[in-house]
Amino acid sequence: MIIWLNGPFGVGKTAVARALLEEKPDWALLDPEVRGAELVRKWPGVDDFQDLPEWRKAVVEDAVERVGTGDLVIPMTIWRLEYYREIMDGLKGAAEVRPFRLTASEATMRERIEHDRIEPGAVAWRLDRLETGLLAFEDTAFGDHVGTDARTPEKIAHLILVTLGRA
Repeated sequence: MIIWLNGPFGVGKTAVARALLEEKPDWALLDPEVRGAELVRKWPGVDDFQDLPEWRKAVVEDAVERVGTGDLVIPMTIWRLEYYREIMDGLKGAAEVRPFRLTASEATMRERIEHDRIEPGAVAWRLDRLETGLLAFEDTAFGDHVGTDARTPEKIAHLILVTLGRA
């Protein structure tokens, strides 16, 4: 099974992924940003690696390869519905895919982004895309909704596991 954690920047996808892996240590993590960084090195000047069809194809290939060894958690913001559908369509047949759409209020998102200690260099970039992300993830096409306001990553992970019948 592939558990896709989607949502705006700063919503807690990475923290929830870590909490899921603590609960399920036999699950694996796939970070599509690693592949994106590789591709950007090949094509300098690309503003967003998600615009590269090569990246979307690579995400599918990497996920299909990795899910063959067990359950896989993928925390990745994809707000362009056409890119999201392209990737989800590519994953069909390889494994069951359970997408979760993590959301939070604008105030919560802004605070989390501004106080990010892991990637402080990304603050301005993320804030520039905050409104777009908040609007995009109102769309239920992005998966099952999980609100993250006032919830710890561990609580969110538990809610996801209950939803999956794996708690």
